[in-house]
Parts: sequence; C-alpha cells; structure tokens
Amino acid sequence: MRSDRVRDLRRVVLCVTAVLLVIVGAVLWQYQTRSPLAVIWAGSDLQGEGRDGVVLSQLLTAVKKNGYRAVDEALFLGDYSSAYDTEKSGEGLEIVSHRIEDALGLGADDILFLQGNHDPEDTPGLDAGGVHEREDYIVYMIHEGDFPSFSDEDNAYITEETAAKLDTYLRACIDTHERRPIFVMTHIPFHINWREDNRYAKWLVDVLNEAGDAGLHLIVLYAHNHSDDYDSYLGGSCVYLAPGDTMLIPDPTAEYGQMAYETTEISFTYLNAGYVGFTATGEDGEARTCTVFAVYRDRVEVTRFDTDGVHDLKNPGTAGILDGGWAPDLTVVPGKMTIPLQ
Repeated sequence: MRSDRVRDLRRVVLCVTAVLLVIVGAVLWQYQTRSPLAVIWAGSDLQGEGRDGVVLSQLLTAVKKNGYRAVDEALFLGDYSSAYDTEKSGEGLEIVSHRIEDALGLGADDILFLQGNHDPEDTPGLDAGGVHEREDYIVYMIHEGDFPSFSDEDNAYITEETAAKLDTYLRACIDTHERRPIFVMTHIPFHINWREDNRYAKWLVDVLNEAGDAGLHLIVLYAHNHSDDYDSYLGGSCVYLAPGDTMLIPDPTAEYGQMAYETTEISFTYLNAGYVGFTATGEDGEARTCTVFAVYRDRVEVTRFDTDGVHDLKNPGTAGILDGGWAPDLTVVPGKMTIPLQ
C-alpha cells in the first residue's frame, strides 16, 4: 500500500512538473517574441551642416520618442569629416560618440566605428574590421580600406581578398547552421551609380548571394552616396531592397566611364544606414535619417527615422541626368518592415 502511494505521488509530481515546464516554456516563448533580444541603431556620414552632431541628436531623440530607449549597440558607417584628415576624422568620431552616449547611454565600446572614404585608416577610434559576434546577432565590418573606392586593376586584389575572407566566414556559418542575423557594414555601396567608384562590388555580392541562398539571414548596410543624384533612381537618401529584389551591379570588366552593369536578384536585405549629416539627393522625400533594428527570436524589425519620427525605408526613385540607361525604381517601402528569421 505504501509503495503504491509513493508511486502515485511520484506520478503526480512528474505530471505537475511537466505542466509547469510547459507553462514556463510558453511564457518564455511569448516574452522572446514580444520583447526584443537586442536593439541596434545605425547611421552614417557626419558631414556638411550636420557635422556638429546637432541633426544626429535630433534623430536620436526621435528614436527615443518612438519607444526605443534601450539600445544595445550602435553602428556608424564612416565619414566623420569631409577633410581627408586623421585629426578631423577623429574629432568627428568623438562627436558621434558623445552624441550617442548623451542620448542612449552607450559608451565608445558599445559603438562600432567603420572607416569611410574620407577617413584615413589611422583615424583614432576605428574598430577592427571583420567579425564581431554578439549573443543574438553578428556584425561583419568591411572598412573602406578593404573595399576601396575607385579601385582599378592595380589594387583589385584588395577587394578580392576581402571577398575571400567574407566567403570563408560565411561558409563556416553555413556549416554550423547559424541562425543569428548577420549585419554586414560597408561604407561603399554595391549597386551601380554614375559615380562608378565600386567597380568590384560583384565579388562581394556573389559571396553574399550564395550565403543567403544557403539560408543565412544577411542585412547589408551601406553609406557614402548622400549627395548629388548618384542614387536617385533607387530612392536617393532612403534606399531599401529585400531578398528577391533585383540590383544593378557594376561589370568588373568594364572600363571607367562605360557605366556597364548586370542585373542580379539579391538574397539579402540591402539598405543605407541613414545619412545624419547632410543630403543632396533630390528625390521626393529626401531626408536625413537613421535606422533601428529590433532583433527578436523569430524576426528582425527594421524602422527608419527622420527628425520628426518614422520615415519610409525607401523613397520613390527618380531619373537622374547622368543615369546610365537604367530606369528609376518607383517602389516605396514603408518605414517599418519585418525580416523573418526562419
């Protein structure tokens, strides 16, 4: 009799424990799908009338007013000055650092600083290129020195080596079935524009497409084209392309001035981080913006902000006077989109 009671009690305890585990699991799942695991802020190009950081502070205030008061890390994609001077770039980097610290409470160690084409490689404060792994996401930094603007045959090997290193890392991620989103920071964009300063972008795009096709969740952020109408056909100051969209990328075999390109379907999310200094892109909806990424267990929510609040992620494209035969992309993408993590 006593052994039967003990056995029955054990069964009750096991059943109650199982129920509690199910409840705890459900609560944890609900929490992880409703509350972000991490929040990331991104912006670029502290230049022009915004070089004092005032506009940057206004953007950060808009982010906070819209509910993002707790940010885990900030990404800044280069050009801390337009002077091509180590000291000036260092001063600009400090301005960015102080403005973000004042608004979001992040220290310099909580900000990843990328090199832009205006920033000498010895600019104080720049972070190491390559991989920066976090618990809930990964950042891969491609400095301007690793993907140089206006490359030619003499230094094409630099971009080739950068693409090979990226390929090696992403293949390792594929082998380990990596599910975290991977943010790729590049100052120089990949798409064709009449500036023609990214001749070998195809080598990087091919690597990213292969990795995206293999199931990695890739989010590519770029900077650089905040003036003139280089990107007017894509949306100028606000560009966003999703996996499955097409991108026009430079033909690496073409001579400078031909504006030759090929059309490629991309397997990654692609957007400008947001220009915080000045813009002169000329499209409808032109704005100085930044972006915020909320990483959840099952998705990433991306939102673009201007100084007044949420701004469209992608403005409608317009024709530019120096376009190389491509048609404007008239698509508008609203200010908040969800990237599923399946």
